[in-house]
Amino acid sequence: MTASAVVAGIATMLDAAGVGDYNPTGVTDPTQTPIAVASMPASGGAAIVLTTYPGGPEPDSRNGWEYPRLQVRVRDANPLSALDLDRAVFDVLQAAGGVTLAGGWWLQDCYAVQSEAQPMGVDANGRHEFTRNYQLTCWPT
Repeated sequence: MTASAVVAGIATMLDAAGVGDYNPTGVTDPTQTPIAVASMPASGGAAIVLTTYPGGPEPDSRNGWEYPRLQVRVRDANPLSALDLDRAVFDVLQAAGGVTLAGGWWLQDCYAVQSEAQPMGVDANGRHEFTRNYQLTCWPT
């Protein structure tokens, strides 16, 4: 699976919806809410991190659909603001589908695996982190 294209496509979708700021180079203005890939930015306040991991196998080996999972981690100094950020991501991704992602993958379906964000605790700088996972159904175009 071309996980980088799927993650970049989801990041671009969240950026277009105004949830956060995605820059493929990883450079963002300190006033922005960065959308990062795989690891949480060390500095700053609010942030969103996207990471794919293996999902279920395709039940029909002749079918090209892929079913990756997506973990979305959010953080902010205020736990309520972090939960609001998680909800903003949820509002964009829940039941998203029928779109071609930037990077050329068709996103057929996207839905949250959990009904609520899972608290991950507080990081070394006192910022609250939450996570929620999504099931994707996609196809390389």
